[in-house]
Amino acid sequence: MKNYNIQDLMPKFIWGDRNGRAIALAIDAAVKYACRIIERGEAIITDIDAMPGWRLDELAREMGIDWYFPEAGDAQKREIIRSAYYVHARLGTPWAIETVARAYFGDAEVEEWPEYGVDPYHFRVSTGNVKDGSRQAELFNLLVDRLKNVRSVYDGTYYATVVGLVDIAVGVYMQTADFIYMDVEPVEV
Repeated sequence: MKNYNIQDLMPKFIWGDRNGRAIALAIDAAVKYACRIIERGEAIITDIDAMPGWRLDELAREMGIDWYFPEAGDAQKREIIRSAYYVHARLGTPWAIETVARAYFGDAEVEEWPEYGVDPYHFRVSTGNVKDGSRQAELFNLLVDRLKNVRSVYDGTYYATVVGLVDIAVGVYMQTADFIYMDVEPVEV
């Protein structure tokens, strides 16, 4: 709509008349102004990267994103809004829980009941970036509760902590002639 020539759209007899030309140019100016306003409005609504934090909050409310936390950082909010349609489509699945939890907390993995030997429809979530008893842990549990399906039973969160890499054994590999000799010694940790 923005790339047109008003003269091409008007009949020659209107364009040839002084008053007709003035009206056509006035209409042209109004249409171009309306197009600029619409483009700006569209950018405000669709350009998530350029939105201020308060607009992200409003957009999340408009979209009905139940797992949106206004106290999160702007980058996290943007990621949640971008994935909202996909999460809505897969709500109640391990994928939805993992996707949203990773956006907020960096990592999460859903373990379903056959993986850790409990009753059917139970599950738990493991994460390494949330400390037990913290405000983050409260948000994490609230998030899982909002994303899980109704029939599933949430057994809680497994808070995994990696202390560091530990060498278990030191090995020496040697080959002479027709046989292989390998010596492995345990190392104290």
